[in-house]
Amino acid sequence: MHFVKPIEALKHQLDTLSNSARRGFVHLSIPYHVGNVMGWLNAQSVYPRLYWQSRDEGAVEYAALGVVKAFDSLAALQADFTALADYGGEQPDYFGGMAFDPDAPGWQHFPGCYFLLPRIVLRRHQGGATLSLNLRFDDRCPEAEIAQARACLAALEEEQSLPCLLPHVYQRDDRPTLKEWMASVALVTHPDQLGHTPKVVLSRETCLTLAFN
Repeated sequence: MHFVKPIEALKHQLDTLSNSARRGFVHLSIPYHVGNVMGWLNAQSVYPRLYWQSRDEGAVEYAALGVVKAFDSLAALQADFTALADYGGEQPDYFGGMAFDPDAPGWQHFPGCYFLLPRIVLRRHQGGATLSLNLRFDDRCPEAEIAQARACLAALEEEQSLPCLLPHVYQRDDRPTLKEWMASVALVTHPDQLGHTPKVVLSRETCLTLAFN
């Protein structure tokens, strides 16, 4: 029953906001149990879905769902931080990034940057996890914001095991073939060749075609 109780706890926190006059950014969070963050994320139907973890050993894992607010320019993002600072309280964590080469072929129609404030964030670190709900009470109807948050919570699914994807080689193409390769090796290592060939580099390519269950 690790799934039901935390969700109900977040719904109860939402109920307390209905009669309050909160302004700005509101972050609700509860402890959560999850075995595999990717398994949890894969089971969800709320979009967009994103996963992030740095390369550092033991780094925090993040899985996020939905969008509260999004920005496609750093100037707009900074202006939002400034506006929220006037309300006081906690500042939100945005997820996103900058384009490496926005002028490269195929990427011209994408924004130079994109950052979003997710509706739901699952955070796991050092064996412990929290499930968070983000809300904004600034330029939007409070009742509509709470209703949207409640709908996202209602759509959450239990964690599911990820399918085991084991590759199976069903075709292998060696170039040159083993027979041709051994003939080439015998040729370049023959004493008659070694006497006047200062250096020989041999290369063999293996092409594997894989199938996944």
